[in-house]
Formats: sequence, C-alpha cells, structure tokens
Amino acid sequence: MSRRFRQLSAWDRPSQILLEGLLLVVMVVVVGLTAVTLIGLFTDREVVVPVTLTEQSFGSASGASLATTEGELTLTEATTGQLLISAAPLVLGAAVVTGAAFCILRVVRSLRVGTPFHGRNARLLIGAALIVLFGGAVTGMVGGFSTMALAMDGQELLGDDSPLVASGSFPLTFIGVGLLLLCLAEFFRRGTVLAEDVEGLV
Repeated sequence: MSRRFRQLSAWDRPSQILLEGLLLVVMVVVVGLTAVTLIGLFTDREVVVPVTLTEQSFGSASGASLATTEGELTLTEATTGQLLISAAPLVLGAAVVTGAAFCILRVVRSLRVGTPFHGRNARLLIGAALIVLFGGAVTGMVGGFSTMALAMDGQELLGDDSPLVASGSFPLTFIGVGLLLLCLAEFFRRGTVLAEDVEGLV
C-alpha cells in the first residue's frame, strides 16, 4: 500500500506549484480582464460589435475581386440597455471559465497527497464539464441574441439602406471542451474503481 502511494507522490513539488499557479493565473486574468472591459464599457458608453453585412464589393480587376460580408458596428452614446446586453455574454463567459478552472484546481490540489483517483475528483470533473457545456450553451445563446439585438439597433440608426444583417453566431468550441472533461472524468472514475479494487486485494 505504501509503495503505491509513494509512486503516486512522485509528482514533484515545482510541477505541482506551477500547475496550481497557472490555473490561479487563468482565473485572476479572466476576472481582471472582464472587470477592466466592463469598466471601460460603462465609462465610454461605446459598444463595438462584429456584424454580418450584405456582400460589399470594394473593387475588382482582371482576375481578382475584393468583397466582404463582415463588418464592425460601433454604437456611440449607447443606452444603458445596450450596455447591459453587450456586457451579459462577457460576464457569463468569465463565470464559465472561472467555475471550470476552480473545479480543475481542486482536482490538481489532490495530487499533493498522492490520491488523484478519488470519487471526489471524478465528481469535480463532471461538475467542470457541466459548467462548460451548459454554461457555454447559455453564453453562446446570450451572445448571439446580444449581437442580433445590437445589429437591429444599428439598422434602425443607419436607416433603410443599411447593409447590416440582423444575425448572431453560436460558438461550438465549448462542446469539445466539455466532452473532453467528461472523458477525463470517466478516466478518473475508472481509476478510482481500480484503486479501490487493488486496496481490497492488499
């Protein structure tokens, strides 16, 4: 039994500190950048939104043409409602990243005592996966609604001839990250079962 724990404890202290520090830095940076962005947003009262345009041609020549369907909408003197709509996906995204990172940090801290394969760690990873999957879905929907709503405001301000298209995108990156965390949680769960079986045989 003691030999198994010595092998698990071979994870050296500098690596432990580095990994824990990295996760803490991620959490602090995400919260800090979000706070700075929100302060700047409500101070300047200026909202910048990437938007979709009807195809805009900027020039052509023999064998080449230049066109785009992407643009950037800037709402100056934005209303409080527009500021809140713009801020919502930022806050939700920061909450998702911070929550998932905190769960993973608690798993990493278990390496200090050499017992990574524990039922608690599997549950923490499942929690992180659910935060990413459901939190990411909510953040994506809110972000898409935010872009669409602000684009409609831009259409109204620019008039009927505006090239803006009221549409929003839905990111899918969070699905891959969430599924990866679920796979990792299953790995830890099975590792816990094997560890308990070995302990019962000794």
